[in-house]
Amino acid sequence: MTTITADGYQYSPKSGLVFGLPTKACVSPPARNNKSDKLYDVIVVGAGYTGLIACRELALRGHNVLLIEARDRIGGRTFSAEFDGQHWDIGGTWVHWTMPFVFNEITRYGLVEQLQMRKMVNDSKPYLTLRLEDGRLINLSPEEDTRTRAKALTTFFNVDGAQGHLVMPNPHRHDFNKQAFYQFSRLSVKERMDQVRSELTDVEMAYLAATCINWCGMDLAKASFFDCMRWWSLAGYHPDGITHCAYSYKLECGQTGLARAIFADVCSFPNVAYTFKNPISKISRANGMVKVHTLSHECYSAKQLICTIPWAVLDTISFEPALPASMQTCIANVNMGNSTKIYAEVAGQEWDAWSYLAPPGNPQRSLGFAASVGSTPSGNSRMVLFGLRDELNRELFPDEDPEETMAALKRTNPELDVQRLVWHNWTKDQYAKGVWVMFRTAEAEKRLPILRESVGPIHFANADWAHGWRGYIDGAVEQGIDASGKVRKLLGADTGILRASM
Repeated sequence: MTTITADGYQYSPKSGLVFGLPTKACVSPPARNNKSDKLYDVIVVGAGYTGLIACRELALRGHNVLLIEARDRIGGRTFSAEFDGQHWDIGGTWVHWTMPFVFNEITRYGLVEQLQMRKMVNDSKPYLTLRLEDGRLINLSPEEDTRTRAKALTTFFNVDGAQGHLVMPNPHRHDFNKQAFYQFSRLSVKERMDQVRSELTDVEMAYLAATCINWCGMDLAKASFFDCMRWWSLAGYHPDGITHCAYSYKLECGQTGLARAIFADVCSFPNVAYTFKNPISKISRANGMVKVHTLSHECYSAKQLICTIPWAVLDTISFEPALPASMQTCIANVNMGNSTKIYAEVAGQEWDAWSYLAPPGNPQRSLGFAASVGSTPSGNSRMVLFGLRDELNRELFPDEDPEETMAALKRTNPELDVQRLVWHNWTKDQYAKGVWVMFRTAEAEKRLPILRESVGPIHFANADWAHGWRGYIDGAVEQGIDASGKVRKLLGADTGILRASM
């Protein structure tokens, strides 16, 4: 059933600013069999993909599991808003068969036929508008776009004469080539751009800078080249890789369609309890147990706990006894890009082949990227926009000033007739406090090993520190698989029999 979640906004000049978005992600009733006087085998905090997968894997093997979620819905940092039967993914969207964990889930739940390629319905405007570093706008034909991207990215990533294959042969293992990892973790994106500047034209440099700022969402002098290299490697060491793997295929049923399939599986087990709209305040350890305290003054106990709280939100939770000093240092030094994802409904379908890309440095608050992701049932274009933070600007927040966002889109192309905006402010979301993780220079080597460590019976799992597609849905699923496997070993042999009573 479609209901209104507390998350998200929409705006049009006629209706004004409207809070909350229609979605099938909400859970009602918000609780099932949650008991404070019960010792669970495992408590899972968070009902995003990591938490849902961990719950399913543990429940499937007979362990008693309690799922605790602060929001009114499943999905974490992604959910699908529904308009006229069409699903708009607010947050994580893109999937691909090169993403092994999420594609396994898509296959498992019979959703492969739901894969939908980004459509180009009308080719009347088949060009990319690129803002140059001096502020001028130029239009590139599809052929010019392809050539520019190929030259810029292959030059940038060819650090070993083999397009990165030698220095990063296995992007799912950050330290597979330790020497290269340490070298490129400490090299900034800007430093690498300066190294290749003499080999590229002004147009190619603008394209490269625009690509990097849209990936990193931070000052490129601070962003680590390692994380860009990792995305390049995961996507096949090819200039069209990220576009093909991470911005071409989505689910027609929306991400909520997949999340609902997993949650339905979770709910099919009688040994699973859950409670939604129930934020936690403290996690404590004593007498071989772990306890979770909620803001509603409830307390739940378990033998093990999987904490899927995002990195930027861990500082809002009290841990008793205190976490190790190394983990506290990690929590105090969050590495994260800054971005706002916004949908815009634009009059007419002739924009289905148009896109926009901009490097950092615009003195006006501006967009870094815009492109159509299909058409609406009413015959308009549906565009996705990204407002990014750089050394001069902070990202656009339409909930603060929607007209400013509409004006920023109009500056990319005055012909655009913007009808509506739809978005969620993940930066101000108290349960997200930002978007995807991108490391600053010399930070990955210090933070990743610690974030992946367990502290007694507490196991931290989140896409923020995934081994492979970090920051993507695939990384979240990976972390759920990893954490549940670790906990199963600690609990001992799987029962193999689902328990009939809670």
